[in-house]
Amino acid sequence: MQNGGLRTRGITKTSTPEHPLITVVTVVFNGEATLEQTIQSVVNQTYDNVEYIVVDGNSTDRTLEIIKKYEDKIDYWQSEPDKGIYGAMNKGIALANGDWINFMNSGDSFYNTKVVSNIVKLFSPGNSYFGDYFDLSQNKILKQNKQKDVLLSNINHQPIFYYLNLLKANKFDLSYKILSDWYTNLKLFKLKKFIYIDYIIANYEGMGVSITRRDDFFYKNYWSNIFKLYGFTSIFKVFFRRLFRKLIYLLNTK
Repeated sequence: MQNGGLRTRGITKTSTPEHPLITVVTVVFNGEATLEQTIQSVVNQTYDNVEYIVVDGNSTDRTLEIIKKYEDKIDYWQSEPDKGIYGAMNKGIALANGDWINFMNSGDSFYNTKVVSNIVKLFSPGNSYFGDYFDLSQNKILKQNKQKDVLLSNINHQPIFYYLNLLKANKFDLSYKILSDWYTNLKLFKLKKFIYIDYIIANYEGMGVSITRRDDFFYKNYWSNIFKLYGFTSIFKVFFRRLFRKLIYLLNTK
């Protein structure tokens, strides 16, 4: 394993009640084309208590060269083979020291340089937060809302700030290769500790693995997970709401 960053030189960051530490994790594999814009969007945040961790999956292109270019701005980076994107994200969770954690993987970026400083003042211990994002592939802002029903659709991880202690106890299940974050969100939403922020948090590349591939194992277990986490009545609620959505879609496409 290769590693580096400020932490390897004994430079660490700490949290205070007035100035919480925010961890941002970037997961990357052979990301030379997109990584630098992601790094810049993190290190240029005006909030000055951001812990930045980069987890590389043993890239064979110029990824490591780009990471080392920002050696003095990245708190910790490591490069070694991993077990896919969620295995790498779990490594980031284990390495994080912040109060909250965000995953801004290669190709995605913060919407502007003031995102963290503008929203961190709204944070309170124990809660996780999610906001809106700009979908680069569709060239439009995708709004969430405080009534977001994660049983029907997932929230992309880019606009989420998870309360770290909560996520450490609910790491991503590697059985789900593409939609493990949805399964995690299903578990965490049940705790009623997710709060919506009406703010654009991220630029989303929109061409990641969750768009180009399907997680058949997740969908195979979808209904059993709903039952296990939310109970029998939720099965009917979700079924009829999905049916209603499909009917509306069919009517609008005629």
